[in-house]
Amino acid sequence: MTQTPLEKVLAARESIHAIKHALIQQYKLPVVSMALNIAGWPKTDRQKRKFFFHTLNKLHEHLYANRLPVSPQTAKIIDNDNGLTFIACINAPEDSAQIKIISERFEANQVLGRFIDVDVIDESGEIVSSEKQKVCFFCGQYPAIDCMRNQRHTTEELKKFQQNKIQDFLIGNHRKNQSHKLTELTIYALFTEASLHPKPGLVSPFDNGAHNDMDFNTFSRSISALSPIFNQFYLKCLDPNQNLTIEDMRIWGIQAEKKMNAATEGINTHKGAIFLMLLVGKIITDIIKTNESISIQAIKNGLKNYNKHIENDKAQVYEQTHGNIVQKAFPQLKAGIRQQVMDGLPAVFQGGIIPMYTRHFSPQQKIEELSATLKISLLSIMEQNIDSNIIHRGGPELLKILKQKAKESKVALLEKQNHTYNEFCKWTKNKNLSPGGSADLLALTIFIYLCTINPLLKPYEF
Repeated sequence: MTQTPLEKVLAARESIHAIKHALIQQYKLPVVSMALNIAGWPKTDRQKRKFFFHTLNKLHEHLYANRLPVSPQTAKIIDNDNGLTFIACINAPEDSAQIKIISERFEANQVLGRFIDVDVIDESGEIVSSEKQKVCFFCGQYPAIDCMRNQRHTTEELKKFQQNKIQDFLIGNHRKNQSHKLTELTIYALFTEASLHPKPGLVSPFDNGAHNDMDFNTFSRSISALSPIFNQFYLKCLDPNQNLTIEDMRIWGIQAEKKMNAATEGINTHKGAIFLMLLVGKIITDIIKTNESISIQAIKNGLKNYNKHIENDKAQVYEQTHGNIVQKAFPQLKAGIRQQVMDGLPAVFQGGIIPMYTRHFSPQQKIEELSATLKISLLSIMEQNIDSNIIHRGGPELLKILKQKAKESKVALLEKQNHTYNEFCKWTKNKNLSPGGSADLLALTIFIYLCTINPLLKPYEF
């Protein structure tokens, strides 16, 4: 005879009850269980399973933080017609009443705590109750048991309510994790660029390059100071209720530069990198919000939306940056980071990122292999980038020479010959040339590459 959904659920609960009591009889320890309080039938689906395992992970953290160790040999996850249920004995000196208090605190601290049931059974097999009546998760006005007995809400209302709440929670949590990952990748990219040694004319952990006003410690302080700004920025960008304007983004840039200047005592370590990371970071978050995959083409398409804003930016008139000074002196060269962006970042997409893919760059690579890829990527960028820092220090003719030397050094490195590259590094230092724009583009290249391959940044799967 075919069982009704209710009969299936009741039979499943009896099975779970028997497992709990068998554990108590065998181990003489209290049992904690966790299940979802789901209305209607079926009791589980893809979304609810995700929510269950997310919550279970939080429960393990909560129990451990309260020094209530789960007995590993007793831990079980039951998957039946009542949905998923976690069961385990607790091997701790606290009595069952105290364990119940701790479990209730866990429920109360969860965003969707009313969808979670954490039960405690003592060593004698009795359910431990606080005698508190739980409020209905739908209306929040009456005790849940009262709403159920008086049928104040239909099953379909409750199911839809829970489905929407769980989905919103999971998407929000996914976005928060993505924000943290974007911040992690941004900081990794900036530190990796700064840590590369040797570099032509640039600061590294063992050499100040063509600089006498900054060292690796200056860069470390700057990057550390920028970390919270990037995290807050990505969180704001990923908020479905937020749509940052170009003016909003400039405010974030101003705040980031203030943090940098405070950390470095006014030394410009990352002005160009801040501009690039915020701009491309915003484009990547826009791609994520549309639930598309992050790809090179999608980023290129996003860049086009900012061309007019950059071209008409009045700051180019009154800001005395190296890029603006060079642009006014040599307008025909179309130099600088702003021009790179308006051209679609060719130094990145036609230069630096190609060896990242062909050499399968990974932060887990051995340092020799990782360093070689980064050097080849940097040289590929320098070949193509019309770096305003080089023009400012040495003029257009030295830029031509530098680009040729970068090309020759890259060819030598691809043949695993380091001498040409090392001589190039000495030459830039002697000529007082520092390709700072190319360094910023290398950091951006690392960031973009890692974003395109990171599974956490993929669209949320419903």
